[in-house]
Amino acid sequence: MIQLEDLKRLKVTSETKAYLYAEARRLGCSMHEVARAELHRIAVEKIHAAKMLVSLSPREAREGDSQSERVPVIDLRRETAQ
Repeated sequence: MIQLEDLKRLKVTSETKAYLYAEARRLGCSMHEVARAELHRIAVEKIHAAKMLVSLSPREAREGDSQSERVPVIDLRRETAQ
């Protein structure tokens, strides 16, 4: 089972509340369950992206896919070592 942490009173925008309400109705669960699932999904995606970025060599990170636009990327390994 996943350990849950309490964020106390988290304030959200009206658009976020509307989305949570609509998803909760669609899935037949509570807005809290939808919020937890969405936050977890975002965290997992961000962690995966960060791991992939760190695993690239600085040259690979700068070059990217030959089909896509080149974007400068900081060498996170070097930055954290300082």
